[in-house]
Amino acid sequence: MDGTGPGTSGGPRGTNGNRYLVLLGVVAALLVYAALQLWANVGSRLTDSEGSADPQTVWTLELTSFAAWCIVVLLLWRTIPHMLPPRRSWPVAAVLLVVGAPIASAVHVGLMVGLREIAWALAGGDYHFPEGMRGFPYELRKDIADYALLAAIAAALHWYTLRPAPGHGASAERVLEISDGSRRIRVPLASIDRIEAAANYVEIHAQGKTYLYRATMAAVEAELGPAFARIHRSRLVRRDAVRAIESGQSGDFTVTLANGERVRGSRRYRDALV
Repeated sequence: MDGTGPGTSGGPRGTNGNRYLVLLGVVAALLVYAALQLWANVGSRLTDSEGSADPQTVWTLELTSFAAWCIVVLLLWRTIPHMLPPRRSWPVAAVLLVVGAPIASAVHVGLMVGLREIAWALAGGDYHFPEGMRGFPYELRKDIADYALLAAIAAALHWYTLRPAPGHGASAERVLEISDGSRRIRVPLASIDRIEAAANYVEIHAQGKTYLYRATMAAVEAELGPAFARIHRSRLVRRDAVRAIESGQSGDFTVTLANGERVRGSRRYRDALV
């Protein structure tokens, strides 16, 4: 599998430098917001304690929580594209996002407690998470709002930075970007002949090469739009690649593509090519 340049898997995409400036700007704004929130939380804890709390301890508590959230954000940034269309259908994506809330909170709490245990050990003390695991529901209630906000921002940024760039000509050519281990393979839509279902994946057939793409047929069809037609429950073809259509007595039909391939179509989807 040959790729042309880096990218992020997930559908027809395009990128430009200005979008990454926006991305950096949003990240900077989030860091400023987080710093202000951190300062406010420390101030609130010290005020509520009426002078009985040790400022160093309060700062350690808040900084460990902040550091744990930073790691969770990085994990969210990596996983969000795999939870949303076209990788998943919208119902599946909704379930994954809901299930992701307690998982993200558990990761946050686990990292936070681990960092605090290290900090206390370095100071010669011993840290105990309040109420043990019984304290997790309380943390989960606090974390849900942060998780929802961060997941929404991650999804929006992925969409914004990786959507097709406006313009004309080769620079605006739509591509399907496919993950192959650590590589990203950019397959121009104009080079794709057909797409077929393969268990939890779809097979992208383009110019004699086959690429595996983790997505459902329905999600891929919705993402690619009218340039591709469904001719079978498990098969899509690029409309511009169709050269001939032969109908059989049963109503099923055979499509001849520009590369000479002949693929079967179901009568149920015959009108898609009209």
